[in-house]
Amino acid sequence: RVVCMLGIDDEKYPRVQPRPGYDRMALEPRPGDRDARADDRALFLEALLSARDHVVITCTGRSERTGRTLPLAVPVAELLETLSTMVTDEDARRRIRVEHPLQPWSPDLFVDGRSHDRRMAAAAEAWRTGREAPEAARKRFADVLEPCAPADVPKELTLTELWRFWRHPPTQLVRRRLGLRLFEDEVELSAALPFDLDAPEQWSLSDAVLRAALSGESLDPDGAGARRHRRGATLPLGTPGEVALGASLEEIVGLIRHVAPDLSQPIPPLDVDLDLSIRLSGRVDRLFAVGRVVVIPGRVHPRHQLDAWIHHLALHASGWSGTSTVIGPRGGVWFGPVSPEEAMKTLDTLCLWVEPGLNAPLLFWADVSHDAWEAHAADPGNEWSAHNGEKRMWDRRSDAEKLVDSWVLGYARPFSPKTDLASLLPSAEPEPLELARQVWEPALAVREDLQP
Repeated sequence: RVVCMLGIDDEKYPRVQPRPGYDRMALEPRPGDRDARADDRALFLEALLSARDHVVITCTGRSERTGRTLPLAVPVAELLETLSTMVTDEDARRRIRVEHPLQPWSPDLFVDGRSHDRRMAAAAEAWRTGREAPEAARKRFADVLEPCAPADVPKELTLTELWRFWRHPPTQLVRRRLGLRLFEDEVELSAALPFDLDAPEQWSLSDAVLRAALSGESLDPDGAGARRHRRGATLPLGTPGEVALGASLEEIVGLIRHVAPDLSQPIPPLDVDLDLSIRLSGRVDRLFAVGRVVVIPGRVHPRHQLDAWIHHLALHASGWSGTSTVIGPRGGVWFGPVSPEEAMKTLDTLCLWVEPGLNAPLLFWADVSHDAWEAHAADPGNEWSAHNGEKRMWDRRSDAEKLVDSWVLGYARPFSPKTDLASLLPSAEPEPLELARQVWEPALAVREDLQP
């Protein structure tokens, strides 16, 4: 009695079957040959003739992406054209063709005369009423964390732990206070054979080559070190692996040749122990007659500069008076001397934020905040300068940082003037730009860029 034909879309019905090039029968068709398009048109006509009460035909009338009107299938268009000549009443013509909204929750589907589930319609109405009611934005960290117990407040930190905290304070909040492990903490071995090295793998390879070179190992492509890398599991097999290893060796050879004069007179490591708001201790190595020299195998990012800056401050707070250099194949930075009093004050400022950072998220990112503050300092009159400056590094955050940030901020951009941080956090103090200033302004005052 009722016949339904669903999905009768153009280019799908009638079917078009490509024929292979060696099909000689397709070149000279004769009566009686099978034709999928003719068969589909015959089936369409048979379905129409089989119906006694109703015929329902559905098709896609508009593009889901652009909303552009799509052409109808040829049999459907011919049927509508035939009906338009047979039906003269305008109301009847309008009832023949019905356009449905794209979304199933469109209000047009819940008006009188439409068929719908009354129970689901009542639920949708209640949901819409609740959504339209004004409500305050939910603070993600309101009444979630109690202040740190005195026993939980760190009384002592190493220099590396302090740098790790300031690289991304919200990550340390998640790990230390909430006890959550991030997927980045777990090393998962891939069963796939590598055909190319991604950026972290290339960094690991260059770092291994660099550490071997600094320990006195030869960088000869046919030497023992190169053979060891070829026997390892990190290099792709065959020519891609040889190309990756050769490029890494060539880059590290040039870097070692460039920094060799600065590494000629090593000095024993220096132990530091500073009594600040938090006891700060650690061993500072990579000391030479020209100062502290840190050689890395890739680009010197702000996070590397922050690590060197914290160690630089610890050295000067302990009475040292040299310079610190972070250098890579593409250039680096140099930090000048700092007075012991200024070094102690700057380090204490960094230590004072550790306890607040374990009670609520501190909106600081070593790379992002650096670029935001540099852009703001260059154009302080533009309220969008910090937001425009952080865009590049914001998209390059690690997966772990993106995971934590999505939990803390959602999709908000912290340096945008349009972001209402007070609606997301229990306290918007300090503002991200102010925190970036406190960390990076003293470092940039004594920093100079080094060209490759």
